[in-house]
Amino acid sequence: FSLKQKIILDECSRMNGLIQSMLSLASSDAGNWKMDIRETNVDMLLIETWEAFSETARKKNIRLNLDIEESYPTIPCDKERVGQVLGIFLDNAISYSPSGTAVQIGAKVQGKKLVFYVIDHGPGIPDSEKEKVFERFYSGDPSRTEKGHYGLGLSIAQEIVRLHYGKIELKDTPSGGCTFEINLPIEKASS
Repeated sequence: FSLKQKIILDECSRMNGLIQSMLSLASSDAGNWKMDIRETNVDMLLIETWEAFSETARKKNIRLNLDIEESYPTIPCDKERVGQVLGIFLDNAISYSPSGTAVQIGAKVQGKKLVFYVIDHGPGIPDSEKEKVFERFYSGDPSRTEKGHYGLGLSIAQEIVRLHYGKIELKDTPSGGCTFEINLPIEKASS
């Protein structure tokens, strides 16, 4: 491919991603977004997500650490969609973290909930923007906006977690950066 062809293909890929994100949100708004809820092996979900992003992190000189406990209960969830949420968090963490830092992905059991987390040591999100980042098309500080980030990822993540009767929490990482947590019920919620 020539440079011009590569640029065109990259732009087509970016636009396809944007269109897919907008279609997902439109489907959710219409109440048509169904989850394929099945008992899911948590450690396999974490390993597969870690593997999908380890090369991207390596290219940016970021250590992608995987925290896995000795055992987890299986949880009722749409594995693909929860993996998508973790991917959104990892993509943001890797994109906004400086070279030479680390990003962590893992999960822990807290009472009747399973908490997935992604921890980064990037610039963080000011308290005044923490609620806004989940709004559609919100991109925060223009100096930190990366090409390919349209401000839809976190709103999609929030909708997927809502459909799982869960909750997303955004916290400051103690040493700087952001910690995103997904709290999901361990037992199937009755709808």
